[in-house]
Amino acid sequence: MSPPLKCCFAVFLLSVVLAGCQGLALQQKSALTETELFAQGLDQYSETGDLQTLQRLPQEYPDGAWGRRAALVIKLAEQQKKRAVAAEKTTGVQAAELARRDHEIAVLRQTNQELEETIARLKKLLIDMELRSN
Repeated sequence: MSPPLKCCFAVFLLSVVLAGCQGLALQQKSALTETELFAQGLDQYSETGDLQTLQRLPQEYPDGAWGRRAALVIKLAEQQKKRAVAAEKTTGVQAAELARRDHEIAVLRQTNQELEETIARLKKLLIDMELRSN
């Protein structure tokens, strides 16, 4: 055999071996037990927030203990997400209310300053009138 042909044959054999190994890995992944699938799903959720693996559990093991626990985790995660969205909305409303009140305070301070200046002018005017009457 020529050297280029040997090289091609070696690459072909290597790819066949690697493809076979990949098939074994896929078979092992699909053969996860209920407990392993729950642990993997919980890890995935805690790292990325993705519930996809946990959502498989109730479908694949509807009568299993871990399937019920996964359903509970999914329910709690969805409730938490809804609460976070509601908290964001509340925070936005509170920020708008705070800005409105800050504006009201600024207007009231301006009015207060004008009233203090008016009082000072009236006091001065009263003193001037008393001095003229004497």
